[in-house]
Amino acid sequence: MVSGGHGSVAINLSIPAVTAATYPEALKKALSSPSRFIHPDTRRVEASVTAADISVPLVGSVDIAAGQTSASITITAIPTGTNRTVTIKLYDTGGTLLAQNSSVVTVSDGTTSPVALTAVPISTNTVMPGPFLSGTYGVALGPADAGKTHIFAFVLPKAGAYTLYFSDNTIPTFPTVYAPDGTLTAATAVSGTMKSFTASVAGTYYVVITVPSGYTSEPQLAVDADIRTSFVGPTFYVDSSIPIIDRKRVFSLNPASGIDTVAAYDVTFSPPAVGSLTTSPTASGITITPQATTFPAQSAAPAAIFTFTDALLGIARSETVAMPIPRTIIYLSTSGTPPSDSLAMGASSLYAAAGALPSTDLGLPVIAASADFSNTETIGITVNFAALVVGGCVESTWTRTAAHGTSTVNLKAATYPALLVNAGGAGTIFDGMNFLQTTPYAVTGVVNTNIIQVSGKSTFRDCIIRMGNLSITPTMTISHIFVYADAELEFDRCSVLGGDVTLNNNTGYSSYIFAIQTAVATVPLTIVNSVICPGNIYYPATGSPCYSRGINITVANSVLNIAGSTISAGNTNSATGILHSNTVYFSSSTPTFRASNNLFLYDITTDAIYNYAIYDSSANVLVCQNNMISCYPADPGLAVIALIASVSYYQTTWPNYVTYGTGNQFSLESALNLTALSPTAAGFVKPSAASALTTGGANLQVTAPGFTLSGDTSGVAFLVDRDGNPRTAPWTIGAYERD
Repeated sequence: MVSGGHGSVAINLSIPAVTAATYPEALKKALSSPSRFIHPDTRRVEASVTAADISVPLVGSVDIAAGQTSASITITAIPTGTNRTVTIKLYDTGGTLLAQNSSVVTVSDGTTSPVALTAVPISTNTVMPGPFLSGTYGVALGPADAGKTHIFAFVLPKAGAYTLYFSDNTIPTFPTVYAPDGTLTAATAVSGTMKSFTASVAGTYYVVITVPSGYTSEPQLAVDADIRTSFVGPTFYVDSSIPIIDRKRVFSLNPASGIDTVAAYDVTFSPPAVGSLTTSPTASGITITPQATTFPAQSAAPAAIFTFTDALLGIARSETVAMPIPRTIIYLSTSGTPPSDSLAMGASSLYAAAGALPSTDLGLPVIAASADFSNTETIGITVNFAALVVGGCVESTWTRTAAHGTSTVNLKAATYPALLVNAGGAGTIFDGMNFLQTTPYAVTGVVNTNIIQVSGKSTFRDCIIRMGNLSITPTMTISHIFVYADAELEFDRCSVLGGDVTLNNNTGYSSYIFAIQTAVATVPLTIVNSVICPGNIYYPATGSPCYSRGINITVANSVLNIAGSTISAGNTNSATGILHSNTVYFSSSTPTFRASNNLFLYDITTDAIYNYAIYDSSANVLVCQNNMISCYPADPGLAVIALIASVSYYQTTWPNYVTYGTGNQFSLESALNLTALSPTAAGFVKPSAASALTTGGANLQVTAPGFTLSGDTSGVAFLVDRDGNPRTAPWTIGAYERD
């Protein structure tokens, strides 16, 4: 309809330079807008305006040189009115039509109207969608395609989830998908050779691929329904690598949206020893109950072979889906009864469960303990094979939440060791397990006594290890935890606490009490977000000096890493005897010691000359930063060099702090009131806080302002708090950080 007057339309072109460096951007440029299609071989663009009342089309054109990045076409003197059809056509050098499109606009008098429309590819390569099969589905490229840009058209009969497959993951540019209107379709990488995308409507979709010059490979290209399917099983716990699956319990097959959810599926397990079954879909997937009583031998993970007709393309399928890697599971509960849908073993004691561990397994075998499990062992426990011992499971479902509880094992008193961990290989992980000794007992004789002995790679995570009250006569070395042989050991969010220890020694004899002692040097001991204390040490007799130490390192070349922890030398109390007190003691040469964000507590009540927070007999260079050392009783005259014997400290960004406390600082159960000291040694400063520094009760943290560790060069700092949340500044010093 003509309303009088004339106007103009302007079409702006954004054209990529056609070089390898611009891919895939070269295929994402468009007319007046990014993420639209324009063929990189375009050399001429023609535009026209037509209408019922315009007898001769009004035209404009522009030539585009190779490497040109922009151009425009403006058509003037267009009669004003509605229903003006603007058409664009893109041609290559030989005049072949590459793309075109049109749009209906309104032209107003005296104005220039910008026109934005997408160039829709013209493809002479129509390919059947489906799994690549030469001559049927997909297309194969070869050296003859080198240096060319191809547009393949795939007619997708239904909207839904699809995958784009291209077998060569080394090509500089993965193929790009465009919708029927020419707009770029987002695709998500599934693997190096596959991307997934969603077809929002049925229609012709375009896949564009530019093959580099000199290309010699013969890749395959296909668009298929997304039928990626996976098995999941009852996962009550996940470690750092593999979900734990019971080999005897129900699995679910989760189909993708591209699978027809109406028809039944015929499923056969492989190897055949598992048996076969037929399943029907449910709203949440397919529930599969194996008919055989056991899965195949653990030489390989089982798989399921199932047939179906997909929902999008209607193609008959036969797919093999690997099942999750199963593990041997032993259920630990007060009743000793496993879940009703499992043929796995149940046990009512850790001794029995540990004795049933297999020597080999596909993954770490699992001992799953219920949250209410508590058992008093009548014999020492030996864990001879690598395993994952998980406490705090909900017995009805055998699942475990983030805020899970723990399971308790009461170790037999006067048994040495009460727990022996010999596992090698992948190592043993104790997670959410408490090991307690609650019965007081006496130890006599000149011997070394280890309550828990670790002789293989082990991790204690979220565990409480609490020793009972001891009476020692006459000479004894007591180690709550003794690290022996090639034992890489880690404590994460743990408490290792001794009880009341009475030393009944005679003149000429000495006793030693250690929370942790190591006798190996080839692997590290790492302590993170944990509390270590040998106990309340009482020495009523007159005699040779005795020793109380949090951590005792006796072998050359040892490695000790501590971060965000509270290390105590114990509450030492002597009537007449001499007690030496150290949080960390190195009696060997060339140790590697890294400590960040820790609270070290020690006692100088009975012997201020030989008591040090950290003692290194060989003057090694250690890395200690942002730690607080607190002595008892108050002695502001002590210089740091007297607190730290024969040691050179390297600190980069954060200094260390010195305080003194009151007698309750060793109870580890109540708030500590610490008072700042003014040290004289390099690398130490007076805390920049009020005179009273409160640890915040049983959290064992110093929360005064000024203690912020936003990065760490020691290599042992942890970035999350006890609840798994990111730590925020200012960080607290000490164990059980919670933001």
